[in-house]
Amino acid sequence: MHTGDGHIVHQCLLGNTDAFALLVDKYKERIFALVYAKVGQFQDAEDLTQDVFLEAYKNLSTLRRWDNVYPWLYSIASNQCKNYHRAQKRQVVTAHLAEQDENHRMDMDAHSEKLKNERVHDALAALPEMHRQVLVLRYMAGMKSKEIAETLRVSPNAINQRLMRARAKLKAVFNEEMIPMMRTTIAKRKLRPGFTTSVLELISNAKIQTAPHKTALPLGLSAAGGLIRLLLSLSLPYSPLYPLGEWLGGYLPLKTQVVEDGELPVDADANRVTILGTVGEYGDFGQRPNPPKLPAVIGYQDYQTWGLPENAIARLGKGQIRHGDRVIAFSPDGKHLAVSTTLGIWLYDVKTTRELVLFAGGGSGDMNDVAFSPDGTLLAAADDFDIKLWEVATRKNIATLDGHLSHDKSVAFSPDGTKLASGSWDKSIKLWEVATGKIIATLIGHTDYVESVAFSPDGKSLASGSDDKTVKLWEVATRKNIATLTGHTDKVSSVAFSPDGTKLASGSWDSTVALWEVATGENIATLADHPYSVSSVAFSSDGTKIAAGANNRTARVWEVDSGHTITVIRGLRDGFYKSVAFSPNGALVAHTSNQGGAVEMWDVETEKNIATLQGHTNAVFSAVFSPNDKKLTCALGVPQGVELWDVETGIKSAILEHRRSATSVAYSVDGTKLASASSAGALKLWEVATKRHIATFSAHSKVIYSVAFSPDGKRLASGSDDKTVKLWEVATRKNIATLTGHTDKVSSVAFSPDGTKLASGSWDSTVALWDASKGKRIGTLQEHTNPVLSLAFSPDSTKLASGSSGKGVILWDVSTGTNITTLKHRSVSSVAFSSDGTRLASGSWESTVKLWDASTGKNVTMLHGDPYPIMSVAFSPDGTKLVSASLGGTVLVWKLETVGF
Repeated sequence: MHTGDGHIVHQCLLGNTDAFALLVDKYKERIFALVYAKVGQFQDAEDLTQDVFLEAYKNLSTLRRWDNVYPWLYSIASNQCKNYHRAQKRQVVTAHLAEQDENHRMDMDAHSEKLKNERVHDALAALPEMHRQVLVLRYMAGMKSKEIAETLRVSPNAINQRLMRARAKLKAVFNEEMIPMMRTTIAKRKLRPGFTTSVLELISNAKIQTAPHKTALPLGLSAAGGLIRLLLSLSLPYSPLYPLGEWLGGYLPLKTQVVEDGELPVDADANRVTILGTVGEYGDFGQRPNPPKLPAVIGYQDYQTWGLPENAIARLGKGQIRHGDRVIAFSPDGKHLAVSTTLGIWLYDVKTTRELVLFAGGGSGDMNDVAFSPDGTLLAAADDFDIKLWEVATRKNIATLDGHLSHDKSVAFSPDGTKLASGSWDKSIKLWEVATGKIIATLIGHTDYVESVAFSPDGKSLASGSDDKTVKLWEVATRKNIATLTGHTDKVSSVAFSPDGTKLASGSWDSTVALWEVATGENIATLADHPYSVSSVAFSSDGTKIAAGANNRTARVWEVDSGHTITVIRGLRDGFYKSVAFSPNGALVAHTSNQGGAVEMWDVETEKNIATLQGHTNAVFSAVFSPNDKKLTCALGVPQGVELWDVETGIKSAILEHRRSATSVAYSVDGTKLASASSAGALKLWEVATKRHIATFSAHSKVIYSVAFSPDGKRLASGSDDKTVKLWEVATRKNIATLTGHTDKVSSVAFSPDGTKLASGSWDSTVALWDASKGKRIGTLQEHTNPVLSLAFSPDSTKLASGSSGKGVILWDVSTGTNITTLKHRSVSSVAFSSDGTRLASGSWESTVKLWDASTGKNVTMLHGDPYPIMSVAFSPDGTKLVSASLGGTVLVWKLETVGF
């Protein structure tokens, strides 16, 4: 019997549900131990473990790496547990634990055994989560230090230290007997017999969500090494609308959560939507142009109209910055900086920080690094499945190099510009002839993903860093591996040669930068000041300094000869996967984050931030027009919170700050107040005219997915992950009612315009109708078979539109609760009526917006061009414009007169 993960996943996707039992049996104990370590309750941990496998089954089509399922399961489990853990009160947990142990462990019914149980629980609860976690994984799941290290993405030494410190704390706080007591007690906590059978019964009624892109065979089962092109994972941390899971801050697998203390899932990446753009042929190469004459900057906001899809009139925001080794690069003359984003490659003037060019569609994939040719005439960008070459002067995509079997991770030009090297997740390195776009050679030797490649200054050697924890040196002429440098204890994320070619630097997830003597392969120094994984390294032009970016929101600059730290850059306040780059003269260092929304440039000598390139952001969760028709408000998936934009000028006018990601926004009917909800369960009230924060409601214990004002502005409604809807009195800030009855998270709330009703949509696939004044349920609409993600009442309050992650939008007669019509649009994330009630818009996770005639249900037109899932749609009050906000970090403004209205 084949028991490899790839084979099992393949069988499941072919419809063999029994095959999923193999995955459950293989990983259930580990997942249960992980969940138990986080939530502390036996029954809840068991239920959550069951939910993890159910979610995993339903969303198997989103899994990128079929041959390694456990990191994905770990990600789903971590994300579910984090919110649960925060909501618990320790006193309640202890009491609940004893009760559940009595119900579910017949051999624990003795009083003394229950007391021991509680003592162990108290001891574990007193430990920091990082220590509690390693103890439970060791003694409950029976995992070795190496296995725990691979799970938590830290070194085995770090795990051993955590175990040692955890035991020491237990001895200090309790006594010597606590450790053996803890070992024997938690070792008894096992999943009930028949757990796997229960999971199979659940999935028998579930369907695997269909991926929006073609799904290929797993690696190793396809003759071509089949690949998967799927829609995100995300993982959006706390995305209110994600029908398949929740996002983490850069794109991670479904239901992924980036946990603290440097503990990242092993497979912390997921698949993307392909950016639309022109594709050149190999034969398009001609005479190389002279160094580029870039267009003069006409106006600061001109970039908002670059590369727009048909019928769109403006774009707010410049997309998300990618996370990779070299997602930023200075041009050879130091005048320009290229930044790889979800929209493409942005080219900035370093001196003025103005946008010069958008190479639209240049970066659609994961870890898409960018590199200039030595003469500055070409740009290369590593995309999901190919490499794009751009002519800088003309902005033309002159070729697409397609040859790797998996994601392209890194690109580098040879010093003479005649060759291009690329590293890939297919474990290979390819050498390309730039003039023809043809593959010269394929270098095989690494046993895991190739993260980074770099040519030596003389072009005779090539270095490659890999997830197999090694650095390899290759002789370009003979294509031979001439040395393998070992010593790192985790994956090597970045490699860089010194300008004289005598030294090589490698950055690793083991939190170190290693310096190597190229001639001998000797490790001459290890720079270990970074407490977190190193993601990028770069030498200064004179070879005296080396910069490294890390996953703890810092970049560090060292003196090469002494190994002393020159400066630590702590400018960006959020995000991971820092990329660093020195300017050619060595005076500046630029660094960035995929979540931070900016690129910062620092003067190395003065240690001052001299410029910040703004406008980049993370996913946009919610977008609404203010009643005055000129302001647009967007809730962003980054700690900045809520952004206010002037639609007429395209200028961002303010940022209303949240400590945690903002998930939903709503204006009062008169436009004087704004409510914004966050992933931390807080609800803030703002005065629009002054941008002043009026009040904060400690609204829910979990993520708030949706917020809405009543028509008279006196009440607020909020829907949350805690399965409730809460009603608030705006004047007193009091919670006047808590509406219960949903059996899953409440993803959307909406008041009827006449103020008499409140609707709530839930992941339990139902829509509840409530009497808005009394808070009593007056009806339940139950024809959806998937989570209901968005709701909108018609202006006359007679109709309700509900969009779901299933097959479409249902229009309901509010008075009778009957289905008027079903509008076919897959994976709908947002719905909105025009102010006159004649039109309805629906936005989809399939990256489309559909416009409907509200009276007939006829689809009038479809808008597309944003390659990322649409999270929110909204009509302007006068009905002339529509906005669509997406996971790509941008908002598109559409002029409706040009699309048939």
